[in-house]
Amino acid sequence: MSKIKPPGLLFFGLLVIAFAAIAFAVTQLSTPSTTAASQGHPKWDVSSMPDTVQFNDPSAPVAVYSVASGVKEASADGPRELQVKEVIVQNKSSKDVSSLTLRWTVTPLNERTTVLLRGQHETHVLRPLHKTLAAGHRQTLKLSLPKIAKILKTVPNADSYSGFAIIIGVSDVVFEDGSSWEEKD
Repeated sequence: MSKIKPPGLLFFGLLVIAFAAIAFAVTQLSTPSTTAASQGHPKWDVSSMPDTVQFNDPSAPVAVYSVASGVKEASADGPRELQVKEVIVQNKSSKDVSSLTLRWTVTPLNERTTVLLRGQHETHVLRPLHKTLAAGHRQTLKLSLPKIAKILKTVPNADSYSGFAIIIGVSDVVFEDGSSWEEKD
């Protein structure tokens, strides 16, 4: 009877490298970023992301699960820039949602607790779209954000930052039963 040899150190090292490469790739996909030149500024880095604090807050009935961003290439309409294209929202409650309003917050890239700017999107009324965000489900919403470069140029002392995070969350929700929830400041 022959003994089975345990995998060698080389095999283990390759496995660790493979997992690290996968983790890095997933991180890069989940936080799209564009460099400064694409935003019309020579040094800014910009990333868009969901509000993970809100997502992990059990009192928030609906939260942004993911943010899909991409770089719009330069054209006759303007320079290359980051665009937030859509979000996936998750209904964490036991009620169906008929409408919700998303909000955005601009923070320094490496200090996400300091709010530099904030604003809201138009309310997403789901019923005319023949949609309801069902209890416990996710839904994709297309977005039309103001141009991010234009927003960033209004940040006080913008040149003192090397980059910004655009954090997207939910500010208010109306449920099918007529009740509502509003985010507390």
